[in-house]
Amino acid sequence: MAHKTLIATALAAALLAGCSTEMTQQIVDGVKQNLNARGLGAGGKAVDDNQLRNLMPQFDPGKPVGQQWPHVAVTVLKSPPMWADLGYDSHAKRWYSGCHTLKLKIWSSATVSRDVGPFDFCSPRDLEVKPGMGGMTEANFNSIVRPMDLPFMTGIERTEGPNPPRSLAPEDNASAQLQMRNSSSASSSNLSKDNISKFGTMFWNLRNAMGSALTQQDFRVWIVKIE
Repeated sequence: MAHKTLIATALAAALLAGCSTEMTQQIVDGVKQNLNARGLGAGGKAVDDNQLRNLMPQFDPGKPVGQQWPHVAVTVLKSPPMWADLGYDSHAKRWYSGCHTLKLKIWSSATVSRDVGPFDFCSPRDLEVKPGMGGMTEANFNSIVRPMDLPFMTGIERTEGPNPPRSLAPEDNASAQLQMRNSSSASSSNLSKDNISKFGTMFWNLRNAMGSALTQQDFRVWIVKIE
């Protein structure tokens, strides 16, 4: 509720100062932008505001991905600076501050879809699981594609669906170069198995809140591209 108090305070101060309507709005917008930059964001949690919580039925390892809906294609429109760096600062003992701007295409069947977003998924506001910490350190996505899933996948081609590619996150050279440019160590890693970077922390939390299996061969939620 702190962000609402700050916005209300800024609005009251602007009105008391006799600011014009346009200037008042500029002041309020400035406060909102500052909150977003700090990863606090206005409003409730992103998954609740966008009706995404528990969207996915429990993953059934006995059925192919083509028989388990919905499928969710995620496009990352904007990322916080140095998004490939660690999401948790062990010295300061705090999670990163910032927002990923996302848009989703959600397929309820092979022919029916809806668009959600763009919306901001922010840290620390939207973090509910702490990947890379404690018992979650070794927990990792099983990225081996099951033979039963291959007929329902697009291979290396990444689209907005309805079928997923063979990896959760992009593996092409351009994405690796982008990752290196946003890494303090200029290194790249397998983003599909990443659970410690700012990107990985966001993706794990998004999938967890929607009900996707984090450590099984659940390809129902994937990243189309990182812009």
